[in-house]
Amino acid sequence: MKKTDFADPYVERVPRLQLGFEDAATALGLPVSTLEQECRKGLGPTFFRVGRRLFTTPELIRAWQEKKIAAARADAA
Repeated sequence: MKKTDFADPYVERVPRLQLGFEDAATALGLPVSTLEQECRKGLGPTFFRVGRRLFTTPELIRAWQEKKIAAARADAA
């Protein structure tokens, strides 16, 4: 039995706790380029670096969404 054969069913059941740009953009319903631009401007969700790659978490995305909603409500008031 190969090591990968053993690990695959387990890995599929482990919840993914970090999201890359593509996964985060898909979850938000945004093009990846839009999310990247927002992050470059400092207006996107918080990402953290693991090696060369950037990741975020569902909790950081929710916090960013709440901040955006609060800002939109304040602008509307």
